[in-house]
Amino acid sequence: LDQFILYPWDCMGDRVDNNILQFTISNLTIKCPVRLDLFNPSTAPLSFQPDSDQCDLFQQLLDQPDISLMVDKFTDLLRKAVMTRITNQPGLCKTCMAAKTSPPCVHCSVAVLFSGGLDSCVLAHLAAEQLPPGQPLHLLNVAFQQSGGGFDVPDRLTGIQAFKELAPLHSDRPISLVKVDIALPELQSARSSHIKHLLHPLHTVLDDSIGCAIWFAARGRGEDFVTGEQVETPARVLLLGMGIDEQLGGYSRHRTRFAREGHEGLEEELRMELMRISERNLGRDNRIVRLGGGGV
Repeated sequence: LDQFILYPWDCMGDRVDNNILQFTISNLTIKCPVRLDLFNPSTAPLSFQPDSDQCDLFQQLLDQPDISLMVDKFTDLLRKAVMTRITNQPGLCKTCMAAKTSPPCVHCSVAVLFSGGLDSCVLAHLAAEQLPPGQPLHLLNVAFQQSGGGFDVPDRLTGIQAFKELAPLHSDRPISLVKVDIALPELQSARSSHIKHLLHPLHTVLDDSIGCAIWFAARGRGEDFVTGEQVETPARVLLLGMGIDEQLGGYSRHRTRFAREGHEGLEEELRMELMRISERNLGRDNRIVRLGGGGV
């Protein structure tokens, strides 16, 4: 190909850099699926003042009708989003897809990048709720080898704990925790041969860390936590919790901005992050998972 032509989202406006690499930016745009209402009254600061004599802040918040309504609405939207991703697929795993088997298949076609944190636990719970009855669900927990040679990183420990709590809630569904252990030489090799190219033009330490975890999770080779058997998930869809901190203010920088500038500063920070989430998060994650024949 002599030339690449990029078609930007119509909501990007003057944020498009016409000098990006060697690409041509088209005047034609694509309708953006995510739109932010800059004057949405629901983002107005709440008048809630916590009772310092009570320890359960979250319960105090949920006792507020406005906050409870927003939580219910958000939960409903998230559940619908997971259902949309699960149902809009052929209903076949990689193996049955290659064999041109008629759907549905009885193998695992959906997996979750599972750290045991709140994001991945919620996604795993919603997926287990909505997958067809009896279809397996794989929880992929990636750990990179430590200097001492072990793999007991924080995400592995929280992943095991969360799996033990989640599995009994869905006793009628086969749920497997797949321990994806990556030795240092294998990490260095994959980073050099594939991952760094898929991350481009992103190159921060955080992008590298997330990109490596997604790459090996999408490959899906590991050990079943319960049986100890070596497995390779045939899932074609990988659910990721990336982006939730940008939406719900989960980073320390959000607290800093709020402390410095109040609700208005925090709102501006969150809007800025949502506007760039496709270029900072979604493109990166999709490129890495797609190379393995799956989708996010």
